[in-house]
Amino acid sequence: DLWEWDGVAWTQRTGTAGALPSRRQSIAAHDLGLGRTLLFGGEVDVDAWLLGPVSTAAVVEYGSGCPGTFGLPELRVVGQPFVGNAWFGVRLSALVPGASALLGVSTLQGNLPLPGGCTALVDQPFWLPGVADARGVIDLALPIPNLASLRGVSAFAQAVAADPNGALANVLAFSAGLRVTLD
Repeated sequence: DLWEWDGVAWTQRTGTAGALPSRRQSIAAHDLGLGRTLLFGGEVDVDAWLLGPVSTAAVVEYGSGCPGTFGLPELRVVGQPFVGNAWFGVRLSALVPGASALLGVSTLQGNLPLPGGCTALVDQPFWLPGVADARGVIDLALPIPNLASLRGVSAFAQAVAADPNGALANVLAFSAGLRVTLD
């Protein structure tokens, strides 16, 4: 049998019968950030298995940003977007070192044309501030609460950064949008 603990209760994992042979004296290590367990070795079978949740989580880039000094600001997720992932976050890069930036997060996707060929891709966002380090990077933590009601919810995100060569009036540069669907 294979059982999974979700922080509240144990659930038997189905669909694994016969796939994972029984073993003794194996070693396992769990990666909390990815929500996966690596199982390897053993007395009978010397192999490796990566066990993790069957995920419907998705991260999809949409729309287009508008460039700044180092091209388009890049917005990427760090970790997997699953309910209860305390280590989930985003990384903004390709920014001017020391630049102020805002990450807009909303449950509403936007499509508002702005001057300079820019588009606001989130509607009614909650804004999270940050300042780029010497490499032009900002890491923002966005821990996901362990609430089952969040499964299947989509959030939309876009970053805007101060940039003296930004497409919007030589002041701002925008990333493309990210749609993040939680599992």
